[in-house]
Amino acid sequence: MKINCLSCGHSFTLDHTYDDYAGHVKCWICRTALSLTAEEGRLKSPAPAQAAPSTDPSIPKGVVRS
Repeated sequence: MKINCLSCGHSFTLDHTYDDYAGHVKCWICRTALSLTAEEGRLKSPAPAQAAPSTDPSIPKGVVRS
């Protein structure tokens, strides 16, 4: 299955292990996490992975620590 990174546009191929998969993969070029759902080897819903909200009270809301 071929997918394109939604951040940098790099195209990469996932092997048959991902034919029935729901979870995260990382772009090998820019390291952006992508959330995807695949069924029977077909991509159903690619999306940028959402960052988990910070539980550190010293970080203002809306700021994502990388």
